[in-house]
Amino acid sequence: MMNELELFYQSKEKFDACIGHKKRVSHELIDQILVVGHLHGVTDYDYLSTLEQYNIHPNGSVDMIGILNSPLRKELPLLRALLTFIVRADRFNCGTGESLIEYIVDGSISLLIESMRPLLPTVDDRSHCTD
Repeated sequence: MMNELELFYQSKEKFDACIGHKKRVSHELIDQILVVGHLHGVTDYDYLSTLEQYNIHPNGSVDMIGILNSPLRKELPLLRALLTFIVRADRFNCGTGESLIEYIVDGSISLLIESMRPLLPTVDDRSHCTD
């Protein structure tokens, strides 16, 4: 079985194709974000504290594109916290996928994949995190 994180990375072109095109977003892509966001070694259980360490205060929206285009994109703890923030935002949005779609369409997910891949090449996907 292919590692879920590697599958997520290999889907970058699919995520890229959705930038600016909400109707192209599939349930498969949304599910990939949710699965990877809950993998042991990826989830940041204390993501709000991690974000605050980087002076990011998620009281609503976060400039994901700005962060992922800055030197901070090389900070694995921050990337893990951002992915967890994205997944948690969906959960607090009744799990509709709408908030995930926004992050796919604006290109945040593609930038996150691009930033994470060299820093976190693999994780043991046999152990999923639950909350």
